[in-house]
Amino acid sequence: MDNRQVILKKLHTGIVSGEEKTTRDMVQEALDIGIDPVEIMEKGLIPAIREVGAKFEKMEIFLTGMIMSADAMKAGMNILLPKVSKERMQERGIAVVGTVKGDIHEIGKNILSALLTAAGFDVHDLG
Repeated sequence: MDNRQVILKKLHTGIVSGEEKTTRDMVQEALDIGIDPVEIMEKGLIPAIREVGAKFEKMEIFLTGMIMSADAMKAGMNILLPKVSKERMQERGIAVVGTVKGDIHEIGKNILSALLTAAGFDVHDLG
């Protein structure tokens, strides 16, 4: 397994484990060795958060684990999004998301926002 695959695997593990620091460190390390930000999203972040969603659906993880993973995903996306040129992201449309502050659905809204952004949507998060 080459260095790039090792970093993407650690990134995946960081998100599934809900480790924000690991996720930030691995995203930065991936960028430092020249992995494209979109590739980091497509091969690291998105598959990991999908795995978390599947585990939550099967009741293999609790809500707290889902929240921690969503926060780790958000931490990674916050580093990556400024590095992605608008030309690289195929804009697919505009999405507006929001929920009542403190509502449990805020978790899903944040995950949805991250996935839509990674997919090329211009997301306006109303909070």
